[in-house]
Amino acid sequence: MYGDLTSLPAGALRLLFHESTEGLLVASGDGVVLEVNQAFLRLLGATREQVLGATTDALQLWSEPFAGLITTERIPGEDGPEVLLVREVAADRETEILRELRAAEARFRTLVEQIPAVTYTEISDPISLTGARTAYVSPQAERILGYTADELLDDELWVSITHPDDLPAVMAEEARTNREGAPFLMEYRIIGKDGRVHWFRDESAVLLDPDTGSKVRHGVMLDITEQKESASELEEAQRRYKSLVETLPAVVFVDRIDEVATNIYTSPQSEAILGYTAQDWTDDPDLWRKILHPDDREAVLATIADPAYAPGAWDQEYRLVAKDGRTVWVREVARRINGADGKLYAQGFLLDITAQKIAETALKEALDREHLAVEQLRALDGVKNTVLHALSHDLKGPISAILGSASTLGNHDLRLIAEERRDLLRGITNRALRMDRLLTDILDVERLDRGLIEPDRTSADIGRLVRSVADHCEALEGRVVTVEGKGVSASVDVAKVERIVENLLVNAARYAPEVSPIEVRVRAMDGGVEIAVEDRGPGVADELKIVVFEKFRQGQEGERHSTGMGIGLSLVASFAELHGGRAWVEDRPGGGASFKVYLPG
Repeated sequence: MYGDLTSLPAGALRLLFHESTEGLLVASGDGVVLEVNQAFLRLLGATREQVLGATTDALQLWSEPFAGLITTERIPGEDGPEVLLVREVAADRETEILRELRAAEARFRTLVEQIPAVTYTEISDPISLTGARTAYVSPQAERILGYTADELLDDELWVSITHPDDLPAVMAEEARTNREGAPFLMEYRIIGKDGRVHWFRDESAVLLDPDTGSKVRHGVMLDITEQKESASELEEAQRRYKSLVETLPAVVFVDRIDEVATNIYTSPQSEAILGYTAQDWTDDPDLWRKILHPDDREAVLATIADPAYAPGAWDQEYRLVAKDGRTVWVREVARRINGADGKLYAQGFLLDITAQKIAETALKEALDREHLAVEQLRALDGVKNTVLHALSHDLKGPISAILGSASTLGNHDLRLIAEERRDLLRGITNRALRMDRLLTDILDVERLDRGLIEPDRTSADIGRLVRSVADHCEALEGRVVTVEGKGVSASVDVAKVERIVENLLVNAARYAPEVSPIEVRVRAMDGGVEIAVEDRGPGVADELKIVVFEKFRQGQEGERHSTGMGIGLSLVASFAELHGGRAWVEDRPGGGASFKVYLPG
């Protein structure tokens, strides 16, 4: 078939040699390989660099599986040694094994060149920086990076397109794994022809060629750019979320819904608001229950235990005790969520509403003060009307009587006997004294309100003092007054006690029937003295027994004697309190009222 090859032109011979589908190898007479075509390289499963310069014996061409699959032809040289032409057996004699090898190779190449990854092969090269050089790159590289497979056989191109931030680590790891024959696994970036940055997961391992005994590294580069970009976007979203959560003026938390509400996450604001760090919450699963305010604990825990809470949201205000002992009002808003692990979680926030609560309290107190002031103004308005009415009655009447008596005495045309003159003068005196007592009471009320009166204590016989007041009280004229109690002494302000007794006697005379007696008893009691003034009038209703001692409080409506300004009994109570004692009223056995005063001393 090849007997006349030497007669062909050199160019035609070379084209025929390399384009032949039949494997051809040319060796010198001593068996050194001079040239080989691609078909024979596929048969050998070796690279051109591995075959050229090797001997036919080293390539084991005369051993299985090649024995019987190749033929040889010696071509004598014109000016030199003869040449050995080695070729595959013609197709009609090709064995089943060779067909299967070629079919397997075709299937493998189809698989390699269709998977969504770049496959490559590296062979050892001692002069390379990494100890190996690229011998094969699958076509997918062009689709991903824009460089053809042939371009990527240039190792300098790989160096130039590997991202500069990753290149040192990649070169070092590749050199190490090649040196040690270890697997290579890294994720790094490569810059495509269009300038786009691609992330690859590069994984390879060194395999030993059983035929040649050489080491070949086979690897796969998986494009993980989309995965990396997604991870980067997720990381950025998480960063923004965390930044938002940790700048909110609230404590954000995630708890597992279990027996102790195990804390999963607490934002840093917890330390600023409550003094507890995120680590404190992690270290003590029961911390939240411990810092619940005692006055709120029962209600808050009851709300959590309520089955109606579990499916939905919780929104409640309560107090927590901060690490430094402060009481912090919080509003907790939480919602149940289903975790990816199938467990239930509560996610929510604690908003510090202490300032709001303080403002609400201050506003309520201000409103209460305003309402109190309004009521006081109304009361003062009522007092004003009462005072004006009483003054018009208690002052105008006596003044009119005094003026009438004085006019009568000054009328020289009237001849009055001495007794008539004495009666007129006595009437003027009594009415003037009543007016003076009324004005004194009003002034004393004002001085007591301003805290200007202090007791001037001296030791006195209280029984004798009461008897003296009863003897000189004009309001008792014509009445029977009995005084019991002698030798009872106490340290008191005599003038104030005289006013107490006088006001009680005037009150009794005002409400008791004119023919009924008034009884006064003085007795020692608990380191002090008790004075009781009793009458047989209508008594005091139970609902009035306390308020009857208030200022400007007059007798019960409809009573015949409910006149005056309502100052007398209030002075009795005030003077008693000035001594450290008290005044009260009881029902008198048999009917009437029993007004009592206790004075310590």
